[in-house]
Amino acid sequence: MNPDPDGGSSAGPEEAPGRTFQHEGVPWTVHIGGVGVAGTGRFALTGLQLLRFTRDGDARPEREIVTALRDPADLHDTELIELLQGSRPIEDRPDGADNGLRDERQDPHDSADFR
Repeated sequence: MNPDPDGGSSAGPEEAPGRTFQHEGVPWTVHIGGVGVAGTGRFALTGLQLLRFTRDGDARPEREIVTALRDPADLHDTELIELLQGSRPIEDRPDGADNGLRDERQDPHDSADFR
């Protein structure tokens, strides 16, 4: 648990409940890694969230994407797959492991198609 500024405690990203789905026979879990708002003015704010994707059996997430605030439990599997495909790899994995996924933005001429 992470300390809450108000004296309580809150679940950290690794402790947040997740939603499991399959992509190309591989089970993935998506969970909310953080939430916030963006915009200007009192009525022009929109909710944003960081979704993190963890491959089944891994302790740490491998990919992430920022999206409009929406509960992953309300998303269809096809929507989660689209978000996974549009996500970016998390580069600095604390365990130093290679996630096996290539970021197409690094070298567009030498990329494995993740989709």
